[in-house]
Amino acid sequence: MSSFLYGIAGSTAAGFLTLLGAIPVFFFSSLSRNLYSLFLAFSAGVMVAASFFSLILPALEGASPWLVFLGIGLGALFVHLADNYIPHEHFLRGREGKAHLRVKGVTLLFLAMTIHNFPEGMAVAVAFQKNFATGLSVGLGIGLQNIPEGMAVALPARGLGYSASTAFLLTFLSAVAEPLGGIVGGSLALLFPPLVPFLMSFAAGAMLFVVSDEIIPESHGGGRERKASFSFILGLLLMMALDILL
Repeated sequence: MSSFLYGIAGSTAAGFLTLLGAIPVFFFSSLSRNLYSLFLAFSAGVMVAASFFSLILPALEGASPWLVFLGIGLGALFVHLADNYIPHEHFLRGREGKAHLRVKGVTLLFLAMTIHNFPEGMAVAVAFQKNFATGLSVGLGIGLQNIPEGMAVALPARGLGYSASTAFLLTFLSAVAEPLGGIVGGSLALLFPPLVPFLMSFAAGAMLFVVSDEIIPESHGGGRERKASFSFILGLLLMMALDILL
């Protein structure tokens, strides 16, 4: 139970660090495309490192590789199905999901962030079920990358014409998705302890799919590939360092 509570607290704290990045929305009305790319690429690096060093490798300790393979695959499939069936909208790629469902405006952007952030919260909570050090490492890494990610959510929303308060509210709602993911992942791990390796790999697969399908395509392009790649490596090294230190 203590690991479960740590997981909920960790996923909540990591999620709400997003709000720190949203504070500039009250002082600036836009975010340059270069900074947007750098912030997203940094987040991608953290998520990739967390997936491998803090989730997949620990999941392989004492668990069947086939269980881990299955978890990664089903995690990716989960995000794929969510992308296809939940209407949502990205800042650059536009609307995705079921077009016949009439959902508009801020709700579409919120749903996009929910699909993105839910696996992150799940990853933090499940990592705490493995052990405290692993959970702390994942929580710190996800939390740190959520700060620039919050800026990359709020300021583009401001640039699309939303008020500062609406853009901040959008970021707040996206942050709520992480403790929700933490509750789901932590509850499953608490009720079914043998599933912890599977849940860790599931969260990793979901995050890796988000990185490949959404973040890298949005962060790279337009001549920004080299800068975004270095920002990706920086995020990866930071998460790798946290994993080693903790």
